[in-house]
Amino acid sequence: MHSNMNFLFIIANNQGHFFSKQRDWIDGKHASNIYRAKHFDEALNTLLELNTKDVSMRAQVLKAEINKRGEPMIIISDIFCPAGNETSLGSDYKVQSENDDNSTV
Repeated sequence: MHSNMNFLFIIANNQGHFFSKQRDWIDGKHASNIYRAKHFDEALNTLLELNTKDVSMRAQVLKAEINKRGEPMIIISDIFCPAGNETSLGSDYKVQSENDDNSTV
């Protein structure tokens, strides 16, 4: 069944890195590797799990528009990401903070 949703939820830290499906932080050059959730509360639960493992971590759930491949459109971080350093460019670029949306979640 195909969904008409044009957004999903991702997790980004204060350096602009994204939580990945492999459970590490990546710069976002390969949007297909970014963790994504269809529902805000699912992404929030994942973020809370991450915070229990690293209480000094600063991250947030973001609402991201998706491209025609269903990948989040994000801004690739300029800050080096040693844990999940990706090498080639690819992806569209746009992220909207959940706080920017006037709808209730």
